[in-house]
Amino acid sequence: VTSTKVVPEPKKRNPNNWIPLVGSDLVSVLDPMAATVIHADSLDQVCGRTVKLYDGEMRADLKLTYESKGSISVTGYQGDTVTCRLGFEPVAGYRKNRKALKYLKKRSRIMVTFAPVGQSGVYAPIRATVSTQIGPLTISAERFEANE
Repeated sequence: VTSTKVVPEPKKRNPNNWIPLVGSDLVSVLDPMAATVIHADSLDQVCGRTVKLYDGEMRADLKLTYESKGSISVTGYQGDTVTCRLGFEPVAGYRKNRKALKYLKKRSRIMVTFAPVGQSGVYAPIRATVSTQIGPLTISAERFEANE
């Protein structure tokens, strides 16, 4: 990221409880959509990495650690998967003591299952489960295919 601008301009932040962004926070970051796609040589290499996320305001680290291997069958794909546990670590561009961020960091259990997108060396989420303050949320693909 070489520059960023939020429109409309956000309200003035209270410096006592705001963690500001600095230039080094924006090096090698991915937007939320790109952050969901992992480039790897194999399923074994999908987890065990940190994705640097920037959504236009907040910068966070998403730490993927290996949880399990499995398989899945949906329209367009039948085969092996890998599930990573996703740790959420806010870095900058957020308000201190925000309940939702504290929950994501300390208590939420986030599991993301990845499958290969054809033979591209790209792995994308095919299922995700997130524990929230009101209960678990699961999102599953009904269709998963590469148009090469």
